[in-house]
Amino acid sequence: MDNRNTATDNETTNTHLNITVVGAGIMGSGIATSLLRSGIKTTVWNRTIEKAEHLAALGARVEPDPRKAIAGADAIFVVLFDGDSVMGFLESTHDAARSDALWVQTATIGVDATKRVATFAEEKHINLVETLMMGSKLQAEEGSLILLGGGEKAYFEKLAPVWHAISKKLVYCGEKVGDGTVVKLACNSWVATITSAAAQAIALCQAYGLDAQLFLDSIEGATSDSPYAHIKGEKILTDEFSAQFSLAAVCKDLGLINQAAETAGVGTAIIDAVESTYQKALAEGHENEDLSSVYFALKSRKGDH
Repeated sequence: MDNRNTATDNETTNTHLNITVVGAGIMGSGIATSLLRSGIKTTVWNRTIEKAEHLAALGARVEPDPRKAIAGADAIFVVLFDGDSVMGFLESTHDAARSDALWVQTATIGVDATKRVATFAEEKHINLVETLMMGSKLQAEEGSLILLGGGEKAYFEKLAPVWHAISKKLVYCGEKVGDGTVVKLACNSWVATITSAAAQAIALCQAYGLDAQLFLDSIEGATSDSPYAHIKGEKILTDEFSAQFSLAAVCKDLGLINQAAETAGVGTAIIDAVESTYQKALAEGHENEDLSSVYFALKSRKGDH
């Protein structure tokens, strides 16, 4: 389903919605920006409140008290880093939310943590869905994310204006909270693998004294071409590693992918090699850079041949 729409079209119908975004990192800030642009009342909470203050200039209510931040919200978007953070926030604040509020879990926290969150939500009669996000900083700010949904379908229909505001497509993965997580892990395994493969190809060309742009030019238009390889390849070639998807985050996700694969009996030979390579770049100090900085774990130390 194409979720694109204009702020002008939605502004009148969106003003009745009251959304809280929990977490003002790269993705949380981007989501809040898109919601505000579409005329949706948005409250933002972040553990370090100073990191959310830039959103006040866009019209957000920045609330330092997490319980006050979610009180009265129609929907609460949880955009935190890992399972412990999501679970901790839910446990400490859920009773401050409206009984009919919809909690939207967006973080890539893995299969096991998602089961814990879903079980807790069921026990406490919390309305919960998940919408895992495909895209990075630019797509979040533009409202062009791809969302991977899991949970009761009726809940998704209630927030149609929100999906229009923050995404270009919502892929409904199944009625169980956790179905979207599995698809997101599969997608991130592909993202991490194709980025490291592009870095490997660039490093190989450079090691033999060739312009690595030749690699990108050669795959362009071929059946094996990938826009993502060009995006990450250009970052490597221009030595521009500002984080769209940080190396630390992809290392966290690779661990979750490996766990999920092992639990399901899926072979892990490829993901083992990919994870090991990213971990090497992490150990070299690139954790806050873009995942394309995996290149530094692959480039030749021997000089030109």
